[in-house]
Amino acid sequence: MFYREVMERHSRWIAVIDDDPSVRQALLRLLRSADIKGRAFASGAAFLGFAATSQPGCVVLDLHMPDISGFELQAWLAWHSPDMPIIIMTGQDNLETARRVMLHRPIAYLRKPMNDQLLIDAVKQGLQQSEEVTTARLTADAGQITQYDLPDPGDKPDH
Repeated sequence: MFYREVMERHSRWIAVIDDDPSVRQALLRLLRSADIKGRAFASGAAFLGFAATSQPGCVVLDLHMPDISGFELQAWLAWHSPDMPIIIMTGQDNLETARRVMLHRPIAYLRKPMNDQLLIDAVKQGLQQSEEVTTARLTADAGQITQYDLPDPGDKPDH
């Protein structure tokens, strides 16, 4: 039971970060059609404010946004959440953009307009990767528990 609760809380939703409201809406609709939970953010700052309390399983990130650019947010996530799967999307693809993006190893680099199935496949890959990381962490944490960390079965819980 504990494992399932942790998995649902930590890795079962997708963050969609794009300053264009029509893109956010379309991507959320696409995710829902694939039975994937998503939350949309109009800026990197809005995402960071929310992600401080609830981390997504994967991030779908536009590069060209005001306030915090997708490049800056990708670099921040690579430093602070290195296991976070990131899917980059851009309508302004060129060699320099691709080079900058690949420095932080996204799981996908997609050009707008995107093929829906390519995005869904990348999101599913990101969720799978996120789940594997969470499982590995839980397994490692469980391996560090000793008999002294567990409650005595004879103790009654305080109410």
